[in-house]
Amino acid sequence: MVEKTEQDAATSQQRGHFPLMWLANFAALRERFEQGLKVICAAPHSRLQPTVANIKAAKLKGRLPHKLAEQVKQDFANGQYDKRYAVEKKQLSVETPENRFIKMAVSKSKRQLAEFEQKLRQSNQAPERQRLSDSFLNELHSWQQPLQKVLGQSFLKEVGVYTGLNRESLVLQQKTGYSAVYRIWQELRFYLDVFGNQSSISMKSVAEIYEVWCFLCLKQILEQDLGFELVENSAKKLAQNDFFEYQLKDGMRGAFRFKRADGVTARLAHEPTFNKASQIRSYLVNQKPDIVLEVTLPKTANSGSDSSEKKQFIWLFDAKYRIEDIKTNLKNEFIGKPTEKDLKYWESKTDIEKESLDFTIVDGVPDDAINQMHRYRDALIRLSEPHDSKSPSSGNAGQSPKKSRPVFGAFALYPGFFDQATTSNPYTAAIEEVGIGAFALLPSQNELSQTDPTQTKSSYSGHQWLLDFLQAQIGTAPNAQTGQGNETMYPVAGMAERLYVQEAARIPYYGMRQVLYPDLTMTVALGGQRGRDNGYFEQFEQGTALWYHLPQSTFLQKFKQHIAEEIRYLALASTSGTQSSTKQIDKLWPVKRVTVLPRYAITEDQAGKKSGSADLYYLFELGKPLSLQTPVTNVPHRPIKNSMKLTTLTRLEDVTKFTEIEKVYEEAMV
Repeated sequence: MVEKTEQDAATSQQRGHFPLMWLANFAALRERFEQGLKVICAAPHSRLQPTVANIKAAKLKGRLPHKLAEQVKQDFANGQYDKRYAVEKKQLSVETPENRFIKMAVSKSKRQLAEFEQKLRQSNQAPERQRLSDSFLNELHSWQQPLQKVLGQSFLKEVGVYTGLNRESLVLQQKTGYSAVYRIWQELRFYLDVFGNQSSISMKSVAEIYEVWCFLCLKQILEQDLGFELVENSAKKLAQNDFFEYQLKDGMRGAFRFKRADGVTARLAHEPTFNKASQIRSYLVNQKPDIVLEVTLPKTANSGSDSSEKKQFIWLFDAKYRIEDIKTNLKNEFIGKPTEKDLKYWESKTDIEKESLDFTIVDGVPDDAINQMHRYRDALIRLSEPHDSKSPSSGNAGQSPKKSRPVFGAFALYPGFFDQATTSNPYTAAIEEVGIGAFALLPSQNELSQTDPTQTKSSYSGHQWLLDFLQAQIGTAPNAQTGQGNETMYPVAGMAERLYVQEAARIPYYGMRQVLYPDLTMTVALGGQRGRDNGYFEQFEQGTALWYHLPQSTFLQKFKQHIAEEIRYLALASTSGTQSSTKQIDKLWPVKRVTVLPRYAITEDQAGKKSGSADLYYLFELGKPLSLQTPVTNVPHRPIKNSMKLTTLTRLEDVTKFTEIEKVYEEAMV
């Protein structure tokens, strides 16, 4: 595996062998072919064949046939003593159809191997095409020597040209040596045809083989671990390039397609090209990542800010068969590149001494691979039509396509060796923060179970980190026994929110905001009246309030911290005029700004009373309120967190009771 391997492709035929197996199979056939020829040379097949000779009467010997004797006697009586007579004899001869077949097979093998060697040597002379070593070419030349030796055998010089077999030959089917050569020739002939049709040969390095293996490993994870079923195989869409290599045709259109029971679909493509003409566009330079995984969610009622379109998410992977040392802490978290001093110090320690150090040196991915992941993610832009642009009444006809960034993560795959079941990925922090990083990926190793010899158990998992990541992103298929209700659709409905709420997906340009729900609304009750000025509550009743404050600790008991920046409306519940034990929502307050301040920095006008506490509070600056046509009643207020829900403006307008409010952003809840 450390040497280059041969790609099995020809202009006229295609063979489904792994390149290394192809070369090994050819070598094995050739050796068996030569062994069969040795047996034939030691004992060539011969048979009695009739021959006719014209002989004078004086040289006739033995008992003559009666008819011939009468003819000679009559000629002597007529004085014809020099006349020659046709005499038929039988003698052993190697001039048989079977030997003619053997001579043809050896001659053709020798000739085509010689032509193939000549073509390769000519092709290898060009500097840009020097892909073959001299040792391989010399070995190919050595394959011809035994064949030339067979052709020099004396018995083959008596054999004529092979013109085919008129009938089945028991010699070729059963005789030792001949039967072996005959069977081997049927398969060997295919490889010789491949040789003869090629003027150049493609070589795959281990790095290329590792890239293909990574692609197949991802395909296996989708099918065996994430519950996807292959619905379209792209093997029929393979296209041959100039180096006789087979690649997927047309990028993403030639990808493997999968579908899951919950309606989630996936496409897995190998080396698709993104250019100016594709829907996912690279404006300046074509981009060609090794592996692209595109996941599409079905339309659901809770699929985000726009439920009318399907959600698509893309992750890119680039296989790098290279390793560089990186420095990590005791939790295996990436620190940086080790200095030369660090490496010497590390190598000077024994395994026991290394355990007491405050850092470790482990396998990492090269810096240029990480930089390439940034390039892929930043270069690709998705173009989509404006909503309702196809409708004549929408007013959006002729608008420019909407631009968005489709790549949710770009990761390098490298052959780093870790115990992934007990060790964390050194790039986990970067993956969570910015969506760029790397995964070590190697074949897993299994060993026999001691309790049950017929079963195997995994002794080393080489893809556990990647599997855990994909499970966290797109989950697994739901249990078929849950039925067709909301419980079955919930994993899909919440999947988009789970992806959008991740830290890496929420990084906007400086000075801008990025939100999933443009009308995100938080319901919350006003604080108690004890100790507060009545004028504070009158401002909320009259619609003139400008501020609302909420303890940060209370907020974080319900929601993640970043949600505070995305809230656009506050649905503030005040004491109900009909039921003093509950509260109701009759106004929606636009949020202009949210700041975090210690309680003592919030004035009495803003909070209704003064406090010297240093606890942190969210201070919401409010705009002019919107009135609900139908108030939302039965809002609980003790404790205050029971009144807190995340919903949207449109969802809140359709309900009359607090329990009917449909929640959104489930993934943002603690």
